[in-house]
Amino acid sequence: MKNKINKFLSIYNEAKAIWDSGAEWSLIYDMIFCEEIAKKLNRLFDIEYYDPDTSYEEDVNAFMRAVKAKAEELEKILKNIENVGT
Repeated sequence: MKNKINKFLSIYNEAKAIWDSGAEWSLIYDMIFCEEIAKKLNRLFDIEYYDPDTSYEEDVNAFMRAVKAKAEELEKILKNIENVGT
């Protein structure tokens, strides 16, 4: 389970760097919703979010807020797993 969580967190950190880049929203959208990021994250842990389908910016922000929330929960779980037996 630790490997799966760490892989998710690693992909999330890459996605967050893209999200925070300040690049054009259409480019950020294309990079986030590609095989390397959104699909891999969803295969690791299901990401449920409301897609406003209004603009590139809103779509990316909705998805990344959900991914961020999932990452924060997984970090809590990972911390507890690592503390088992100590």
